[in-house]
Amino acid sequence: MRLPQHIVKKVLRPKVLELALLGAALTCAAGAAGMGVLPEASQASSSTVATVLSEDFESWPPSGWVLTADPQTGGVWKSLAHPAGCAAGSSFPYSNATGGAGLCADANSDCLGDGMDTTMVTPSFSLASPAYLSAQLQFKSDFFCAAALDEGWVDITTDGGAVWTNLLYFDHQSVRGQDTETLDLTPYLGPPDVRLSFEYAAPGWDWFWQVDDVLVTAVQQEPCTITCTATVPASAVSGNAVSFAAAATPTAGCTGTPSFAWSFGDGQSSIEQNPLHTYAAAGSYDWSLAATTGGASCSKSGTLVVTSSCSLSCTASVPTSAFPGIAVPFAATATPSAGCTGTPSFSWSFGDGQSSTEQNPSHTYASPGTFNWTLVATQNGAACTKTGTLTVTAPPVVSLMKKAAPPFRIVVVGSNLQRGIRVFIGGAEWTSVVWKNTTKVVLKGALKSVVPKSVVKTFRFVNPDGGETTRTWSW
Repeated sequence: MRLPQHIVKKVLRPKVLELALLGAALTCAAGAAGMGVLPEASQASSSTVATVLSEDFESWPPSGWVLTADPQTGGVWKSLAHPAGCAAGSSFPYSNATGGAGLCADANSDCLGDGMDTTMVTPSFSLASPAYLSAQLQFKSDFFCAAALDEGWVDITTDGGAVWTNLLYFDHQSVRGQDTETLDLTPYLGPPDVRLSFEYAAPGWDWFWQVDDVLVTAVQQEPCTITCTATVPASAVSGNAVSFAAAATPTAGCTGTPSFAWSFGDGQSSIEQNPLHTYAAAGSYDWSLAATTGGASCSKSGTLVVTSSCSLSCTASVPTSAFPGIAVPFAATATPSAGCTGTPSFSWSFGDGQSSTEQNPSHTYASPGTFNWTLVATQNGAACTKTGTLTVTAPPVVSLMKKAAPPFRIVVVGSNLQRGIRVFIGGAEWTSVVWKNTTKVVLKGALKSVVPKSVVKTFRFVNPDGGETTRTWSW
């Protein structure tokens, strides 16, 4: 047993003063001695209640709690179930008389059949949050003292257990359940390491103290948060004013009115909520909005595409096929609108890594392939783009043509003479063509009437892939 709180101002743990004679002499004070028992803190508007510590003792031992037994008798806080049984002559089994449901914590000298001095200390919890406005401890209790000898203390420490301060003292008299105790912890806000101790002392065989539903809560200022919207068009025209509109909705925890900060992406900004802004030139501009109030902020961002008041149309003339080593003509036109000044500029990309800024360039492809070309015409920030594909094929090569007889035939010798090659004589297709291989083709049929002796004729050879060549020949 130790001196009651009204005699000892501070009790330094873990020392316990065994003053049984003094305890026996004390008269039963009416109810619990209300040291530190304060009314429940009122909850401020725009605030919430946070649970800091909660224990219902349905599992045993309670997680993180420290239970200290009496060194002489071994008496200690236990679960109400007392699975190991109780002393003969006790009133076991016991029911939860605190007003709580299910099991509870029980310091029970009746079950032990002897006196005890035992403590039950909560896990460390923090009251350090600057948002906390007040805090309280609430628990359900049934303190049963038959011989006017038992005592109970609820203490608090904010320094790891070096110094304990009393919050509630049961002074040798029963305070029976259902009893809900509410203790103000607001004076202890700030420390990060806070613990509570429940101590029960009975100098001899007496009754018990049941504790259930220990709850530490803190009233905290509702945090200030803010949501916002930004209304900005996706596109605009240079020289024309653009409307930017913002809205912000702060929560009840915020103070003051929101402020706004716009960045238009062109080096200009505004602190108006709904500004107008004019872009001087065409381009893609990344804008942003920041709305702030009460230390909270909300941001939005996006991209605005500004086109020039000048518009441009264009054409591109490019053949669809060509041959390696032969210049290909590229031709462009551009037609500006009335809002344009100056002259258009042109940029060609030929698809083979080469380019030109001429309006009508020619370009020679070195090898066969399919090439994607691009034309971009620009003027005053306006642009016009055209694209297309050009196929460069290797032509058949005719190195020799000769007459063979009898019967009259024309033998064509060369390379890249593809199966299915077509032959045209003087513009008309000759269909009696025998393909031998890629180096030899034979023309048969009534050729003498089409190719008379000493008459020069033009022969056109066209491969299936589009490659072609011409050759003049006579015999």
